[in-house]
Amino acid sequence: MEDVDFTAPLKFYRDQPRTIELVALLHPDGEDLVAECRIEAERQLPGSDAPARTVHFTGRVRLSRTGPEAEHVEPPAREGAEASAEDVYRMYFHGPAYQVVSTAWRAGDGAAAAFAVDLPANHAPSDLPLQAAPRLIELCFQAAGLWEAGREGRLALPTHVTRAVVLTDGEQPAEGPFTVTARPTSDGFACTVADASGTVAVRLEGYRTIALPQDLPEDQQAPLRAVMAD
Repeated sequence: MEDVDFTAPLKFYRDQPRTIELVALLHPDGEDLVAECRIEAERQLPGSDAPARTVHFTGRVRLSRTGPEAEHVEPPAREGAEASAEDVYRMYFHGPAYQVVSTAWRAGDGAAAAFAVDLPANHAPSDLPLQAAPRLIELCFQAAGLWEAGREGRLALPTHVTRAVVLTDGEQPAEGPFTVTARPTSDGFACTVADASGTVAVRLEGYRTIALPQDLPEDQQAPLRAVMAD
């Protein structure tokens, strides 16, 4: 997945259903096939005769005849103080299915986190297959957010991913639990999810965020600062 932009949250107001339109325009790109994708939705606003249409997400999906080669990294060492899931979700607003961090710690010049086990089902019916390991990608987002919260005292939300490479079709690691390392770069964050043997499952490049205007309350910021700050 390339040049993914989070342009506007897609919300369900008052728990009412909405019709979501997914558009994919495919074209060849060398030996690959590229889908130019966007997610749109309409909403009837008070005082308006015509529904307002919003493009919520855009991006490209690259389809190749051959998958990417296997990648290996050194899993992040667990040293020093750690933030618990309770510390993490005192700040984050995610429901149980996306409380993907079991514990987080500082790994050199970035943040590391362990993937939670025994999460509720991601979707229904739960036996339908997934292609993009969304909760492992979410693990990247949350680890980067913990770094920003602990270092800068702010809550930031996703706005862009330059490239996301998925090397797994599920959430069960080949060996041991998944961990993520998220490190700031000149283009946002570089994130890598790997199992205990170092086999990479997901890699993100150029993950960028946008900060909410208000600072985090001290009771949310303090336990993360104790872990991530110098």
